[in-house]
Amino acid sequence: MGTTAVFAELNVGEVKQQLQGQLPDVYVINKPQPADDDFPEPDPSHCEIMGLPPAEAENLALTIGDMIAKRVKATYPAVL
Repeated sequence: MGTTAVFAELNVGEVKQQLQGQLPDVYVINKPQPADDDFPEPDPSHCEIMGLPPAEAENLALTIGDMIAKRVKATYPAVL
């Protein structure tokens, strides 16, 4: 990750609701992150959004990215 990278905090239900019209097959899985050398504390709340369009579908990917960005609650620096 670069020095300007950030983690975004999202409400899963709000993101799913926001995307439902464009991507009815989108789903979110809980993917807890264990502690490691970079992050000494485990993150049991970590999730991954699945069923997103591939980057090659640039216009749709950008639209979906904008829709998700509207639901960001907070951001945190990825590099301390």
